[in-house]
Amino acid sequence: MNGYYARPAILDLAGDAAGRRILDVGCGAGPLLAALRGRGAIVTGIEPSAKMLDLARQRLGDGTALHQGGLGGDPLPFPDAAFDDAIACLVPSLPRGLEGTARRVAARACTRRPTHRGRQPSLGLQAG
Repeated sequence: MNGYYARPAILDLAGDAAGRRILDVGCGAGPLLAALRGRGAIVTGIEPSAKMLDLARQRLGDGTALHQGGLGGDPLPFPDAAFDDAIACLVPSLPRGLEGTARRVAARACTRRPTHRGRQPSLGLQAG
């Protein structure tokens, strides 16, 4: 279902992703990262599950920045405002009440000033 509804909607919202630095919080096996990279984005994923990261590495290759990390408030492995856009979508493994944590993780990673293209950063969240 994600491939038919959520992913196409996010890609539509992303528009021209060429050259934009995009973080996917809870990237899973990386299908959204692959699609965004195909549109020219510079992608990074963070995911708590080692098994899902293995699948993402198989899909995206070793050259993609993929990090194992939880969404429980641990420090991120990159500086604040390191990305133009951040996405936290369809994160089904979040315990009840952590949706706000996922939103804060994505927001902190994303720059709050206009990007080099004059666009405001986007942020999407839908907990499963």
